[in-house]
Amino acid sequence: MPDHLSTIGLFRSDQHLTEEGIAACAQALLSERTEDSLQALYAHLETCEACRREVVELYGLIATMPPEDQEVSEQEKNDPSSSATKATPRLHPGWRWSLVALTAVLAFWVYRNTRDEVTSLPPANNAPTPALEQLLSPEQKEDRPVAETKVPEPKQGQPDLYAANFIPSEQLEGLSGEVFRSSGFEVLFPSINQTFSPGAEILFQWKQESGTPLQLIVLNNSGKEVFRQEVSATTWAWTSPKRPGLYYWKLESTEELLYTGKFLLK
Repeated sequence: MPDHLSTIGLFRSDQHLTEEGIAACAQALLSERTEDSLQALYAHLETCEACRREVVELYGLIATMPPEDQEVSEQEKNDPSSSATKATPRLHPGWRWSLVALTAVLAFWVYRNTRDEVTSLPPANNAPTPALEQLLSPEQKEDRPVAETKVPEPKQGQPDLYAANFIPSEQLEGLSGEVFRSSGFEVLFPSINQTFSPGAEILFQWKQESGTPLQLIVLNNSGKEVFRQEVSATTWAWTSPKRPGLYYWKLESTEELLYTGKFLLK
């Protein structure tokens, strides 16, 4: 490299052109200058693709820019072709074909690199994402705390559920069979612990001197109310549920409890 070139800052320390060197080459191509001081720049462009690409890009940018501070005469206004001829820089035919070839080479290089990047991508994999435990080494698995797993308790069998339906109610069992009003009131049907088939019709019957309406209430063995009806007569037919079990029934007035009984469905 000539010493006088490096002193004016056209070359960097890595032997590539500086920004001033790129601009000098572009301006020289536009003005078709061939001074001896520029031969070193031209020689470098012939061997350096990176610098050559930057010069071509800058040359294309400058060539498309309109000239600054250009006075347009009346003749130029009337003759657009004359103005366009002056505004368009001339280029030596040899350099013109070199720039065309260089542009084609750069386009091919960009296309090849883009295609290589696309083809180098790994093919899509539709396999499921492995679980975290599969990615751990045996040593890492040993360090991980073992999660406690609760073993579900075995479900109770049907005989256990069937038996639970017949467990007496502590609250209602002590009241069963007692008549809380002795004068003029008597229960006729059903009797204590009388058994019926599930879904059968049960006739509740009693007698009383007064014609006061009563509340007929049926409860299951857990005390949950399953039926309630106000009855004005002394008899009522009720279709029992299909759930086997122990059931309680009560007769109440608006003021007091008159009777509590029980029956079985099985």
